[in-house]
Amino acid sequence: MAEKIPEYYRYPGSTNFSCYEIIFLQDSQGIYRPTQSRIAGINPTNSQSGEILVKLDWSQVSVSLSVSTTDIAASITPSLYDTNFIPELGGKALAELPIHLIGHSRGGSVVSEMARILGQHGIWVDHVTTLDPHPVSVPYGDADVYLYQNTLFADNYWQTNPGLTCPNGELIFGAYNRYLSNLQGGYDCSHSDVHLWYHGTIDLNPTTTDTQAYITTTERQTWWTGYESAGTNAGCYYSLIGRGNRFSTAEPAGPGTGRIIDGYNQNWEFGAGVSGNRFALPSNDGSWPNIIKLNITGTNTFAIGETNSLKIFFQCGRTTADASGIQFYLDHDLSPFNSNAILFNQGTLRGTGTNSVFYASFDLTPNPVTASPDIMRSMRR
Repeated sequence: MAEKIPEYYRYPGSTNFSCYEIIFLQDSQGIYRPTQSRIAGINPTNSQSGEILVKLDWSQVSVSLSVSTTDIAASITPSLYDTNFIPELGGKALAELPIHLIGHSRGGSVVSEMARILGQHGIWVDHVTTLDPHPVSVPYGDADVYLYQNTLFADNYWQTNPGLTCPNGELIFGAYNRYLSNLQGGYDCSHSDVHLWYHGTIDLNPTTTDTQAYITTTERQTWWTGYESAGTNAGCYYSLIGRGNRFSTAEPAGPGTGRIIDGYNQNWEFGAGVSGNRFALPSNDGSWPNIIKLNITGTNTFAIGETNSLKIFFQCGRTTADASGIQFYLDHDLSPFNSNAILFNQGTLRGTGTNSVFYASFDLTPNPVTASPDIMRSMRR
C-alpha cells in the first residue's frame, strides 16, 4: 500500500519520496528497541516532494502475550520526535511534518496510543486512520481505541461478519465512520478486506493487488458507493495528499450512516462546529509548538507589492506566558529539508497553554527584491 502512494494521482510535485522501515531489534540486555533503515526512495534532502513514508513492523514483539499495543506505542513513539533517530533528516524529527497514522486490526489501537503519547508532548497529529480496529484485551491487554484532542481529523473503516475465526472491527467515537457492508471477494476473511479496500483508494487501477488478494472490476462496482466513485472519492482522498474536503457533510454510504465532517476535531472551532468529539489527554507538557492549520483568506496567488492574509490556528507553550516564533518561506519545491527556501516573513505567536487553541492573522506583502515565483510554506518548528 505504501509503495503505491507515490503513484497516487494527487501525489504532490515530483513522484520522488523517502521510505523507511522501523523494526525492533534486541540489544545486549535482551530489550527490543526500534531501529530504522531507508528501504526505498531517496535521501529526504534530495527530495522535491518532501513526502516520507514509514513502515512500522512490530511483528517481532506482537507474538508475545506480555506485550500490549500500549507497550508497542510507548516503544516507537519517542522515535518520531527524536531529532537523531533518522540521521538523513539532518537533525530534524519526523514529527516536524504533518503526521498521518494508519493502523489495521490491533494496529488501530497502536496508532491511537501513538497519537496519545505524541499529545503528551504537545504534538498534534493531522490524521488518524483506523482499518477495522480490533484491540485484544485478553491476553494482550490492548488499549481501547480513543481519539484525543490533539488529532485534527480521523476516519475509521470497519466491518462485522458472522464468522467465528474472522475478527470484527468497531465504530470509533469522533471519527468519520464508514461501515463496509459488502466485502464479497478479495480475501477469505472480511477483516483483511478492509485494508484491501483502503489499498484500492490509493491504487485506482480497475484491477489491482496487494500481492495477497485482488480487487477486480467486480469489487470496484460493489465495494464502493456511487458517491465514492469506485474508490476515487474515498479513503486516501481525505488525506493531505488526497486533498479531499474534510468539511463535507456528505454521507457516502447513505443517510444516517455518518458524515465526513464528523471526523474533524470539534473540541475547538476549526470550521466544523463545536461538539466535544475528542477525549482529553491525560497529560500534556506543552513542549512542542504546533501550526495546526494555515488558511489563505485571500487569493492563492500572492502578487508582488500586494497584501494577502493568512489565518493560522496554533497551539504552543505550557502557559499563556510562553511564546513561539513563526517563519514563512518561499520554496522552490515542497520539501523543507533542502536549502532552496527564502525567508519571506516572520513573527511571534503568543502562548496558548495546553488546553486552548488560538488563531492569528498575518498580512504578507511580497517584496520584489527578495521574492520570485515559488511555493509558500511554513514550518511546524
